[in-house]
Amino acid sequence: MAEDGFSMEWERLWKERDSYAKWPWSDVVSAVHRHTDHDTEEFAVLELGCGAGTNLPFFLDLDVEYYGIEGSEYIVNELHDQYPDLENQLVSADFTEEIPFSSSFDLVLDRGSVTANSESGIRRALSLAYDQLVSGGRIISIDLVSTEHTEFRRGESGPDEYTRKGFDSGQFEKMGTIHFWDREHIIDLFADFDLISLEHTRTEQHYPADDYVRATWNLVGKK
Repeated sequence: MAEDGFSMEWERLWKERDSYAKWPWSDVVSAVHRHTDHDTEEFAVLELGCGAGTNLPFFLDLDVEYYGIEGSEYIVNELHDQYPDLENQLVSADFTEEIPFSSSFDLVLDRGSVTANSESGIRRALSLAYDQLVSGGRIISIDLVSTEHTEFRRGESGPDEYTRKGFDSGQFEKMGTIHFWDREHIIDLFADFDLISLEHTRTEQHYPADDYVRATWNLVGKK
């Protein structure tokens, strides 16, 4: 895998977790229902960084074709045990380097995974995703971490001005690389897509960590 691709810290983090989230992310559910025609015949979804398959039951309930890429071989093997019929559709790979499916997709979903890369890796991932979308297909990216997030001023400098790493506390402790976004940077990196929706959410926490800001972007684009 490329040096600026999948962070191997995630292999360790998945192995150390005692439990995984079992419910799909609400923003994913909302965006899919609002911005896709998922009830059409042979609708195909590719999730970048599918992790432990949190969103997988949601898509299976929609009766669509689901494919997932995840960098952690450990958690992909766990998914194969849980969903043996999908073994060939759930693969361990670095989505900044390859998308190892010949299929074309109506939707590419990213929930908190693309943002765990540096700018060069993200540009490669978005280019690969664009190439495998059908004409008129959608990309939905949930929880791109905003430059207004408190953690943007923490950690160590990364290979570009929007990337930080080496977090030893806070939300991204020991998670490796995190990329942060502002509006202009999003428009630049997603320039190949026609933006349909771009939303920014900011939450200020006053207890127990006073003035801690969590801020993210949700995006929907069209090929």
